[in-house]
Amino acid sequence: MNFDVPTTNPAPPGKAVLLAACLILVAVLAAYSNTFHSEFHFDDYHQIVKNQNIRDLSNLPRFFTDIRLGTYMHGPIDFFRPITSASFAVNYAMSGYDTWSYHLVNIALHFINSLLVFLIISAVLRQAGREDPYYVSLFAALAFALHPIQTGAVTYISSRSVLLAGMFFLLAFYCFLRYRASDGAKYGYVFAVAAPALYFMGLLSKEVAVSLPAMVILFDVFFTFPRKGKSYKSVYYYTAFVLALEVFMAWRKHMLIYATLDPAGYSVGQYLLSESNVLLMYVRLLVLPMNQNFDYALQLTKSFDVEALLSAVLCLLAAASCYLLRKKVPGLGFFGLWFFIALAPESSLIPIKDTAVECRLYLPSVGFIAALSILARRYVTVGSLRKGIAVTVLAVCLVLSFNRNKVFATEQTLWNDVAGKSPNSSRAHLNLGHALLAEKSYREASAELRRSLEINPSSYGNYASILDLGICCYNQKYYKDAEEAFKTVIEFHPNDAPEAYYDLGRIYAETGRQQDSVNILLKGISVDPNYALTHLLLADLYMRQDKKADALREGIEARRCLPGDFDINYNLVIIYAGNGMLDKARETAGEALSLAQDEQQRKDAQALADRLR
Repeated sequence: MNFDVPTTNPAPPGKAVLLAACLILVAVLAAYSNTFHSEFHFDDYHQIVKNQNIRDLSNLPRFFTDIRLGTYMHGPIDFFRPITSASFAVNYAMSGYDTWSYHLVNIALHFINSLLVFLIISAVLRQAGREDPYYVSLFAALAFALHPIQTGAVTYISSRSVLLAGMFFLLAFYCFLRYRASDGAKYGYVFAVAAPALYFMGLLSKEVAVSLPAMVILFDVFFTFPRKGKSYKSVYYYTAFVLALEVFMAWRKHMLIYATLDPAGYSVGQYLLSESNVLLMYVRLLVLPMNQNFDYALQLTKSFDVEALLSAVLCLLAAASCYLLRKKVPGLGFFGLWFFIALAPESSLIPIKDTAVECRLYLPSVGFIAALSILARRYVTVGSLRKGIAVTVLAVCLVLSFNRNKVFATEQTLWNDVAGKSPNSSRAHLNLGHALLAEKSYREASAELRRSLEINPSSYGNYASILDLGICCYNQKYYKDAEEAFKTVIEFHPNDAPEAYYDLGRIYAETGRQQDSVNILLKGISVDPNYALTHLLLADLYMRQDKKADALREGIEARRCLPGDFDINYNLVIIYAGNGMLDKARETAGEALSLAQDEQQRKDAQALADRLR
C-alpha cells in the first residue's frame, strides 16, 4: 500500500456518504435514545433554568453584545459564547423547560459531527495515499459517535458549547481540505472563504476551537508542502485564520471590560504538572472507558513527581513519534498529533479550575480514535478477525454509552454517582444535597450539605451549601438556624446572592417581623431588581399592610421578571382585584389558567376566574 502518492479527490462517492450517514444516524439514536427526558444539571441552572434572558427571542442579537446575558450568575464572568446562548433561547421557544428539545439539538449536533469525522478522515487518508479509506473512516466515525466518553458532551445540555465549537471546527477544517484539493479551481474560493468564517463561529461557541490554525498548519506540513511544485506561498492563507482569531479576541476583551476574570487560583506550572498526570487518565478513558465520573475533583499537583515525569516523557515521545511518521505513515502521524493539538487549549498553559473534565476529550478523541483505527487496519491483516473486532468494539461502546446515559437521568442519580466515586468532593455533596432538597428530602439533604461544609468549611467559597442548608432548616421550621445561615451568606456575598435576602425575608414574615421583612426585601431588590420572588413576597407583605398601590407595583415587577410563572400571575390576579381593577384581574386569571402545570393549579385558577365573573 503506497502512502507516498497523494490523491486530490477529498470526498468519497455520494452513495457511500449516504450509507455512512444512515449508519451513523442509527448508531447515535440507539446510543442516546434514553436521554430525551434527562433533567437539567449543574451549569444548566445558571445558563438556562434561571437565566431569564433566554426566554425572549428578541434577545438573540444582544447575546453578541452583552456578556452577562449568557448567565444568571451575578459574580465574575469568564466566558463569551453567544452562539451557544442563542441556541438555548431557540430551545426555550420550542419547549420551554421541557428538556426533550435541548437533547434533540445536542444529539443532532453529535450526528453532524460524527458524519464530519467520517468525511475528514476519508479526505486525509486519501491525501495520505490510501486508495480506499472507506471502512477505516466509517469505523472511526462510528466509534467516535458511540464512544461513552462523548456522553459528557452530548447528554449534559450545557456542553452544547463543545458540540457547537466542534461542529464549526470540523466544518472549517473540511472546507480547508476542499480548498487545498481544489488546486485553484473557482469553486475552491468558496471553501477558502468559508473555512475562516466557520472558525470564527466556532470561537463564538466555545474558545476550544482556537486550535484550528495549528491543525491547518499541521496538515500542510504533512501533505501540502511535500508535494512537488507546491509553493510555500500557500502560507499566506493562514492570515485569514489569524485575522478571525484577532477579531474574536478583541471582541471578547471588549465584552469582558464589564466583568472580572475569575482566576483559577494556581500557577501555570502547577496546572501543567496536573495536566501531565491527567493525560494518562484521559488515554485510559479512551482505551478503557470504565469508571467514568462527571466531576473527578482531582487534587492539584503542586510539585514534580514520578507520575508527572513519566506522563510528560510519554507525551513527548508519542508526539515526536507521530511527527517522524509523516513520511512513512502520514495519516497515523497526523491524527496522533491531532489528539495533542486539540487537547492543548484546555490542558496546557491556561489554568482552569477543573483539571479533568470528560467533555474536553470531544475534539481530541477524533485524532485518537482515527489513529487507533489506522493502526488496527495496518496490523490486523485477517479480514474476518478485523470485522469481528470492529463489530465487538462498536457493540460494547453502544452498551456502555446507553448505560452511562442512565446516570444523567436526574440530578439525584448524577450526583449520587459522583459522590460515590469522589467522596471527598465538596461540590459533589453540595449538588447531591441540592438535588435532595428539590425532592423535599430535607434531612438527607442537610446531611449532604453538612458533609460538603466539612470538606470545605470556607464560608466564602462554599456559601451555596450554607444557603441550601438554611433552606432545609427553614422547611423544617428551625428558624433560628436558618436565619443564621442566610445572614452568613449575605455577610460574605452581599451582592451575589439575592436568594438569601428573599429567604431571610420569608423568615421575618413567618415569625411576625413584617417590617424587618420589608426592609431586607428592599435591600435584596437593590442587589438584584430582576429576582422575581423578592418582588412577589414584598407584594404580599404590602397587601397585608393595606398598601395596595405598592403591592400592585411589586406584583407587576414580579411578572416582568418571570412572566411565565403560574404563582406570580395567580397572585397578581388577587392584587388587581384588591385594587378594584376587575378587568385586568379577569384577563390575568385567564393567563394564569393557561400557565397551570398540574390539575391542582388548573382547579385553583378556574375557581379564581369563576369568582371574578
